[in-house]
Amino acid sequence: MDKMQIEFLKTLVETPSPTGSEERVANIVRYKLDEVADEVRTDTMGSVHAVLNAFIRPPEETEPESAEKPDPTVTPLSRGELAAIRPEEGQAEEPSSADDDLEEAEQEIEEDIEEYDPDYIEDEPFEVKVGASSLGIPMPSASSAPEESWRIDVLNPAKMGRDEHEVEAPVLMLSAHMDEIGLMVTYISDDGFLSVASIGGVDAAILPGLRVDVHTASGVLRGVVGRKPIHLIATDERKTVTELDKLVIDLGLPAKTVKEKVQVGDSITFGVGFECFGEGMAVSRALDDKCGVFVACRVMEELASAERLDATFVAAVTVQEEIGTRGAITSAHSIDPDVAIAFDVTHATDYPGIDRTKYGYITLGGGPVIAKGPNINPLVFDRLVAAARKEGIPYQIEAEPSVTGTDARSIQVSREGVPTGLVSVPLRYMHTPTETICLDDLVNAVKLITRFTQDLEPDATFIPGVSPAIEMPEDTRAKMHAGDGSEARIEELEEEIKKLKATLSGEIGEESSPSFAKIEPLGDLAPKSPSAKPTKVTSAKLPQFSSLNTLTRLSDTPIASSSADDKRAPLFDALKAFGARADVDKDAQADPAATPLENAQGISEGGAEATESDILPFSSEGEHADTKSGEESFGGFIPFNLSRDDEDAEEGK
Repeated sequence: MDKMQIEFLKTLVETPSPTGSEERVANIVRYKLDEVADEVRTDTMGSVHAVLNAFIRPPEETEPESAEKPDPTVTPLSRGELAAIRPEEGQAEEPSSADDDLEEAEQEIEEDIEEYDPDYIEDEPFEVKVGASSLGIPMPSASSAPEESWRIDVLNPAKMGRDEHEVEAPVLMLSAHMDEIGLMVTYISDDGFLSVASIGGVDAAILPGLRVDVHTASGVLRGVVGRKPIHLIATDERKTVTELDKLVIDLGLPAKTVKEKVQVGDSITFGVGFECFGEGMAVSRALDDKCGVFVACRVMEELASAERLDATFVAAVTVQEEIGTRGAITSAHSIDPDVAIAFDVTHATDYPGIDRTKYGYITLGGGPVIAKGPNINPLVFDRLVAAARKEGIPYQIEAEPSVTGTDARSIQVSREGVPTGLVSVPLRYMHTPTETICLDDLVNAVKLITRFTQDLEPDATFIPGVSPAIEMPEDTRAKMHAGDGSEARIEELEEEIKKLKATLSGEIGEESSPSFAKIEPLGDLAPKSPSAKPTKVTSAKLPQFSSLNTLTRLSDTPIASSSADDKRAPLFDALKAFGARADVDKDAQADPAATPLENAQGISEGGAEATESDILPFSSEGEHADTKSGEESFGGFIPFNLSRDDEDAEEGK
C-alpha cells in the first residue's frame, strides 16, 4: 500500500462518524468517488451510492502516418515580429481559431446538459429500469432495443474516455458501512460532568481512564472518562466492572461553560488516531468499518481504469450498521441489485485467549476472509473463491452458521432476495480504541473484489441448485473443505478418494475390502403375520466410507419390501439411488440365529448356499455387469441382516 493510500485510510478513520452522525465521512467519500464514478448520490438515510456503469473503453486513436508534421526548419516568430504584424489600433481583429474552438466546446456542453437533464426531455418517454434507474440515472427508452437489454447512459463520457453503448449489465452492489461505535451525552450534572450511554456495542470495561472527543455544535471538546482511583475502591469492588451509567466524562471546564457548549444528545468518540506499527500493521479506532469504505473506493478506482466492465458497479457506503444494518436495508431496496457483496471486518483469532475450536482460526496477514453459511449465496461464495485462486490471492474461509452481524443479513432478504456474499478482513480487538489490521489484507481484498466484478457475465445467475456451478481446479474444493487448509486433511481426502475409485473399479481384494456393516433389527416394522416370510437380501453392494456411515446406521429404517404396502421400501430405494443393487430372494427364509454374513450368503440352516450368480454387480447403466470385467463391477459388499443377531436374540433385545 503506497503512502497516498495510507493517508486516505488515515483520513477516513480519524474523521468521526458515530452512528447517526456520519455526514463528515460521507463528504470525504463523495469527494473521492466523484472523480471516477458516473454518478454519486446520497439517500435520505445518509448512505452514499456511487455508480460506475458498464462500459467498453474505445481503442486509443493513433495519429496517421500521413499526418502533416511541423517543419523543423521553420523558426517561431519572435515577440518583435509578432508585434510588427499585429493589427493597428481601431482595426477589427478577426476571431482566432482558438476562440472558435472555445465557442464550439461551450455549445457542445450546453447540448450535453439538455440531453442528460430530465427537465429538458420531459416529453421524451422514460422506461423504469432495474438497478441503475432507481439511483436517479435518466434512461430514455430505446424502442429499437430488445426488452431485455438495458440502455446505459454514461453521464460523463469525457471523464474516463468511455462511450455510451447498449449493454446487458447485471448490477453489483458492494456495501461497506461508515459508522462507528461511540457514546452519547444523556445528562449534564450541576458540576459539569457528563453522563453517557453507548452507541452500538461498547465495552464499559475499556472506558475508565480513556480520552474521548465530545462533538458539539461549536466544535470538539477533549474529555476523559473518570473513575475512582484504586485506593478509594473497596476490595470487593475492584473485581467488578463499573457499569456505563456509573461512569462520567470530565471536560476540565467550569460547569457553566460545559452547559453552554454541550447539549444532551451530542456524540462522543474515542480520542485516538491512526498509526502504523510493527511489520505492515495499523492500529486505530473505527477500522470497523472504515477499512471497508477504503476498499469500496479503491475497487471503484480500479474498475474505472479497466479496459471494460460488464457489470454496473454500485459502491454503497452505508450508515447505522452498528445498531441494526439500517442503512443497508434502505440501500438494498433502492439499488435493487442482481448480486451483492457486503464488506466488513471479522474477528482475528490468532492471539491468546481465543478458543479456536469454537471460533475457528483467522489470522492477520492470511488474506481476506470469505464467509460461508446460510446468509451467503453458495454460487457467490464459489465465485469469490475462484476469483481468489485465479489471482493467486491468499484467502481464508469462515463458517457463519446463522445470520451474520453485517450488512449481508439485510441485503440477502431485500425485496424478493439478493444473492449475497461476505468478504472481511481480520481484525484484532474489535470495538476497542486499538483495533488492529494487516495492511496487506486490505490490498488483497481490493484485488479479490475487483477480480470478482470483472468476471461477472451479463447472463450470470445465482439460483442455488439451478445455476451452473463454477469450475475450479481439482484440488480447490478439497482445500476449501479442509477448513484451515491443513495438508494432513487434504492427504486424508485424497487417500479416501483413491480407495473409493479402487472399490468402484473392483481392484480391492478381500483382505483390503471395507468392513461389513449391518442394519440393526427392524423391531416393530418386522412382519407380524405368521404366514408372511421375511425378505432376504442376498446382495447389497455399498462401499463403507465415512460419507455413507449414516445410511448404514439407520437402525429403525426399513430397507426392503416384499409387497407394495410394506413400510420397508424407502431405504431399499435409497440404497439403489446410492449406486447399490440388492438382489432379493423372496423365497428364502432368514434364520434369526444366523450371523449377518451367513444370512447374506445363504449359509443358514435350511437355506441354499449363495453362488456367484447370486451376488450381482451393478453397472453405471443400472444393468448387471460381468463379474469378471473389473471395470464396472462393484467391490466391497455390505450384507444386511434382517433379524436380530445372536447376542441380541439371547438377551431379548
